[in-house]
Parts: sequence; structure tokens; C-alpha cells
Amino acid sequence: MRPGAVVAAGDRVRRRANREPRLGGRRRGADLLAGQALAVGLFGSTAGIGVGYLLAIGLKALFGTFGLDLSGAHMPLHLRTVAISYAVGLVVTAAAAYLPARRAGRVAPVEAMRDDVSLGESSLRRRVLVGGVLGAAGLAAGAVGLLGSGNGALLPLGLGALAILVGLSLLSPVLGRPLIAGAGWVYRRAFGAAGRLAEANAARNPRRTAATASALMVGLTLVATMAILGQWAKASTEQSIRFGVATVLSLGD
Repeated sequence: MRPGAVVAAGDRVRRRANREPRLGGRRRGADLLAGQALAVGLFGSTAGIGVGYLLAIGLKALFGTFGLDLSGAHMPLHLRTVAISYAVGLVVTAAAAYLPARRAGRVAPVEAMRDDVSLGESSLRRRVLVGGVLGAAGLAAGAVGLLGSGNGALLPLGLGALAILVGLSLLSPVLGRPLIAGAGWVYRRAFGAAGRLAEANAARNPRRTAATASALMVGLTLVATMAILGQWAKASTEQSIRFGVATVLSLGD
């Protein structure tokens, strides 16, 4: 979401400055981008609630075809559920668009009319500091969760994994430099000129490379999380069924 928001923010500022030079002020451009992000979040939250409810109805009908009758089950849509869905959708969308919109708002309208306009890069010192603190805190929380037992260990383990994920995302521009150099050594020998071009392109703008890699990292994290939850649900269901069958057989004897 962040790489797309950065590109969209710069493109929107440029187009608005070209079309409305008198109204293309820095503050106004950032406010317009933030308003558009809120509108997208509102539309996405509404669509998500509707599609989710329709999927629940479809799953209910699908289970019925397998002999699991859920016709008597109710699927109420509480006001709290709707409020939480809208809150999460709006907050996540606004947070993803805030920093790119603020950076794009720093570009003057006349400068935005140029074809080679570029957004200024800030120092990595604060980003590295926050990322290092989050990574260390995540490792500590993960160690506490691994050494603990019972349901109480799940909370620090989950919070630690989240902190490590955010910390690595913040540290990715710094960590990417040696990784690009190591991968470039392999690519140069494996692909020749194409490998050298790939290495130069990735090393030219470490922030852009890190943003792309972070988006891939978040996607893989979500896929792995869903796979783990699916296996956990499968194992829990099988255990419940085996326990139920054993109980019935015991009572029958």
C-alpha cells in the first residue's frame, strides 16, 4: 500500500498543479490527498462489510451441500462489528496515505509542473533508531512468549512478531544495501550484463527497493499467517471430532 500511495501522491500533486496553479498550494494538496484517502477507506470498508456478509451466506449454503445443516444458525450484523470495520478501514487507509501525502505536500506548485520533479529524502537516523528499538523489543517479547506456557504466552509472542515485522520494515533501507551487494555478486555471474543492470537499479534508490520488498514481506506474512491459522483450525477440529467419537463409543460400551 505504501509504494502505491507514494507514486499516487506525487502524480496527484503534479496533475493538480498543472491544472490549477492558483489552487495547488502545498497545504491544500496534502489535505486533498488525505480527504481522498478517507473516501477510499470509507468505500473499501463498506464494500468489505457487504462482501464479507455475502461470503458468510455463501459458506453457510456450501456447508449445507456437505450435509452440515446450518439453516438454523443466525448471522447477526451487530453495530459494534460495523463500527470496528469502519474504524479499522479508515485508520489504516489514512495512516498509509498520511506520510506520502505530507511528503508530496512539500513540493511547490511550480516545481510540481516539471517532468523530473522528485520528493526530498529525509535522514534515516530516526527511522533506524525506531526500527532498532522495535526489533529489540520484538525479540525480547518473542523470547518471553517462547519460554512461557499456556495461553498467556500467545500475547507476547504475537506482539513480538508484529514488532519485529515493523522494525524490519523500517530498517529495510539500511539492511538492503549489503543484501543487494551480496545478491548482485550472484546476479553478475549468473546473468552477466542484465545482472549488473539489476544490481545498479536496486542500489540506486534503496528506499524504493525497500518499499517494494516491504510490500512483498507483508504479503508473505499474511499468507503464512493464514496458512498457520488454517492448520490450527484443522487440527483443532480433528481433535474435537476424535474426542466426540471416543466419548460416544465409550458410552455405547
